[in-house]
Amino acid sequence: MDLIKHRGPDERGNWATGDGKMGIAMVRLSIIDLSGGHQPLSSQGKEDSSDVAQTRVGVYAVVNGELYDFERIRGELENEGYVFKTKSDSEIALHLYIKYGAPHFLKHLRGEFAVIIVDTRGDRPKMFVARDRLGLKPLFYTTTPEGVTLVASEIKAFKSMGWRAQWDVKSLVENGWAVDERTPYLGVYKLRPGHCMWIEETSRPRVERYWDVQFPHRDHIETRSVEEMIETVRDIIVETVKLRLRADVKTAIYLSGGIDSSAIAGIAQSELRKLDPNARVKAFSLSFPGHGESDEGPIAQRTAQFCGADMQVVPVSEVDLIEAFPEMVYHTEYPSVDLSGSGKFLLSKATREAGYIVTLTGEGSDEFFGGYHFFLQDYFRYVDPNIEKIFGNQLTEEKRQARLAEDLKKKVSHTYAASKVVDMNAFSEERREIGGISLPLEFGGFGYAQALFLSEAKEGTKVVEDNSIQTHIDLIDEEVKEKMRNVWHPLHSSQYIQKEGIFSNILLNHLGDRVEMAHSVEGRVPFCDHLLIEYVASLPPCVKVKYEEESINEKWILKEAVKPFITEEMYLRKKMPYHAPVNTQAQQEGPNALTKMFDRYLTRERVEKLGFIRYEMVEKVKKAFAEETTVGKKVLVGTLGTVVHSLPWSLSSFLERVSKFRNGQSDEVAGAFCRLSLWINAEVLCFANYKQAYTKISPVLRQKSRREAVDPEIPRAT
Repeated sequence: MDLIKHRGPDERGNWATGDGKMGIAMVRLSIIDLSGGHQPLSSQGKEDSSDVAQTRVGVYAVVNGELYDFERIRGELENEGYVFKTKSDSEIALHLYIKYGAPHFLKHLRGEFAVIIVDTRGDRPKMFVARDRLGLKPLFYTTTPEGVTLVASEIKAFKSMGWRAQWDVKSLVENGWAVDERTPYLGVYKLRPGHCMWIEETSRPRVERYWDVQFPHRDHIETRSVEEMIETVRDIIVETVKLRLRADVKTAIYLSGGIDSSAIAGIAQSELRKLDPNARVKAFSLSFPGHGESDEGPIAQRTAQFCGADMQVVPVSEVDLIEAFPEMVYHTEYPSVDLSGSGKFLLSKATREAGYIVTLTGEGSDEFFGGYHFFLQDYFRYVDPNIEKIFGNQLTEEKRQARLAEDLKKKVSHTYAASKVVDMNAFSEERREIGGISLPLEFGGFGYAQALFLSEAKEGTKVVEDNSIQTHIDLIDEEVKEKMRNVWHPLHSSQYIQKEGIFSNILLNHLGDRVEMAHSVEGRVPFCDHLLIEYVASLPPCVKVKYEEESINEKWILKEAVKPFITEEMYLRKKMPYHAPVNTQAQQEGPNALTKMFDRYLTRERVEKLGFIRYEMVEKVKKAFAEETTVGKKVLVGTLGTVVHSLPWSLSSFLERVSKFRNGQSDEVAGAFCRLSLWINAEVLCFANYKQAYTKISPVLRQKSRREAVDPEIPRAT
């Protein structure tokens, strides 16, 4: 638990059966019921005898995250005879499980969570694991060569239990680590958002989906008035913010220059002043002085003045971003292709240093309200029949085609070129599988350029050029693909792919939980409330992306819903994507800070030690970057992220492993019986022993070489 103590510095707890077959443990960040909300939780009351602690027969649970509206649910359960031993929100999960069973109890949970239940009632103990609907809280699992299955909120927790990190190069080449359930590590997987897992004594662990978003038929005629839709969106957003202000510790807002966080700040201030006319919500904002439009500090300050928030600006320089990069990569446990995570990492650090433990953030609105530039092309692929009915604007086929061509040239966003949207005509077979929608080139940009990889690394992979398009398509269930082809509007299909892939795997990782909890700060995300998402998903495309003769208004219904809480400047402002800027001016006065970092880490020895990246290509891009700092930056930062990521993990060379395998020196496991232990660490540690037959289709390449020395330059959590 020491390796993840940053996730729970306030308290530790554990429980195990007398025979040692099952157990759970947790490190806790205290937010609700500071002195009494101990975990693990145990059942005692209606379903279990009062001497449960002595008999060890009952239900036990650990919960990472936050469950909202828990007072109402608790009251209902208490009226039915359930006995609560704490005042924390987490305990409702235990009693809801006892009442409804798994996975049915999950539909009553509202919030961000990773839940582990150990049920020792009956002849054989069993375990149930679940992750929240959007993946706001992380959860990983793996099986060691000795047959020990480990599950944790952070992969580094596995290291203390004998696990040894190895690159999953196939995942890196195919972009699986950024898109699907794979990670950069061989045999380590994410429990996908909206999924749960059963572990029982006589069977293999079983994973299934318990929640997914649904969209209406593309030809559905809306019967609700536009006023009703706006008012309902407003009511739900206000409720989601209000619920997330509940805490027994100091709570703040992350405020940027965007409408999302500005709306949250305005609503939060309004709700707090209902209780105290003098209340001022605390807001923290990143500022990048000297970087023009990338510096959202000034507009955030104007928003804070408008709503009466107490604003603290966190100025960050290029050097700050670069120096924080290695530690940020360590905590996110992923390679990174830009410095945006460093910015959020430093913002969270400043928040904690100021004494704030909970913060509300604005992620999720672009995904579900249609705020990304690459949604526009799919919006115009099919005419929403509600446009004329709701707005009186007629989108003819001629206008649709003209607008589609125009948007590829200029309306996308001034920070993106038209080429940033993939022409899916080059991938007709793949395109048919998902209903002809476009996939943005940025999805491939989150991964590696294929030219970087050695030929050995690309053997047996399924990459199509640089986009890993097939990886995105393979992520989608066949039932959903059928809806994309024949039922959903293309905009909704595009939103679905964004939700399933990059949003949960990259954005919520580099800009969410991992960089926040690195400093023991809990982020709460109102726009990712599943009740809000379900309602917005039911709305017609034309109220998310509003078509007008002379313009297109993304996230239109959100802007209308939150208009009372934001400035006119914010209401009219065009979307600016968040990115942490790096100095791109020519280096006449010598290498800039980023170039120095490249020179420090991207040496031949370190790059070739990875065993799957071509150093000659890295050196070529470095030379181009030295002449013009707008060239090759993403390639170099991605390689830098991989190198600094490998150092504290003692990751072995991929080519070394391939050579051993081909020479018959690796271990292969097939059809073996093994003793399997399950450790779950979601701020959590659980384990269960049982025998299980299993077959590994792919060989297990065990690492037998000596442990590499950890680079002292890389900061490590202790």
